[in-house]
Amino acid sequence: MQFPESTTGVRVAQFVQNELRARGIDIAIKSVTNAQLFLPAAEHGTLATGAFDLAYVPWAMGLDPDDAFLLTCHGAGNIMRWCDPQVDALEARARAVPERALRARLYAQIERRVAAAVPIVYLFDPAYIFAYRAELGGFAPNAFSPTWNARAWTLASPH
Repeated sequence: MQFPESTTGVRVAQFVQNELRARGIDIAIKSVTNAQLFLPAAEHGTLATGAFDLAYVPWAMGLDPDDAFLLTCHGAGNIMRWCDPQVDALEARARAVPERALRARLYAQIERRVAAAVPIVYLFDPAYIFAYRAELGGFAPNAFSPTWNARAWTLASPH
């Protein structure tokens, strides 16, 4: 399942289909609008109702490695319906401690458990290229939002 509004989504779905076919697994690609994909279960949202076998779902992780929304048993983004009480406990500990070194060790433990269980496959981390005029001042895109500081942008008159 993928959403046709994304050229990347269409290409990823075709790539995955071809790779699985080469391994003897035949799948049909179903295109569902982005809106339908993310509707809540009460409105028959595809992800929320679990009406899929394999889904391409992009999202941007935040600056903090907290991924409890995705990996905890009752996380709002846990569309895999995967549950590991040990991961829940590790996530709770990692979110509660301020020490970076301890948090890093806890997230490494989470990562190992998720890698062993394979409830989710991370396909890629995209890189972006931004083109803009030299007259645009203050443009400082980050990995999560290119417009995060738009109120600080300025546009100088071309000389």
